[in-house]
Amino acid sequence: TALYGVRLSHAVSDDLTVNANVGYNDVDHLMDNFSMRTEPDSPARFRQNRAQGDGTVFSLSAEVGLDRYRLTAGLDGRTATHDSVISNPNSAMFRINNFNDVSRDVFGGFLVLEHNADQAAWEVGVRYTDVRADAGEVSVAGMMGMMAANAGILADAFNAADRDLSFGNVEAVFKYTQSVSDELKIRLDLGSKTR
Repeated sequence: TALYGVRLSHAVSDDLTVNANVGYNDVDHLMDNFSMRTEPDSPARFRQNRAQGDGTVFSLSAEVGLDRYRLTAGLDGRTATHDSVISNPNSAMFRINNFNDVSRDVFGGFLVLEHNADQAAWEVGVRYTDVRADAGEVSVAGMMGMMAANAGILADAFNAADRDLSFGNVEAVFKYTQSVSDELKIRLDLGSKTR
């Protein structure tokens, strides 16, 4: 796994701060059921899974302070790709291509307004997120009997489904805090989230 990232924050003025973040990851992972465990009792039960993926992440936001108000606005996103193949080192015919050209891209924007007074504070925020996901066809080979039939049914059903998806999520939040006394605060939080 390789991870890279940079975070920056710059106070443009006493009332304006800009924050930025960018990152990248690259993963190539091999796991099995025999090298660090008791080997299976049959060569046909050996399995190894090679999972690969990469992705990027970024965010850019600005905070503006005006008297007792603070406004934060920003954009962010994440992209990811995945592949995973299960094989048997004792059988070149055995292969389960169970994640094939999988991608997921998430991009969003948000706006938050906060107000702080002596006895009360409130916050209201909204976020929109656009999600796009896609996957290539999966496949199985080198199995026998009912296992082959059942795995084939699952692969065919997945391949026949709509694998190119996109949808938008809207989130909203409202928070209010009132100080009644030094010992008592009343707080109300309301939120709505879609996924």
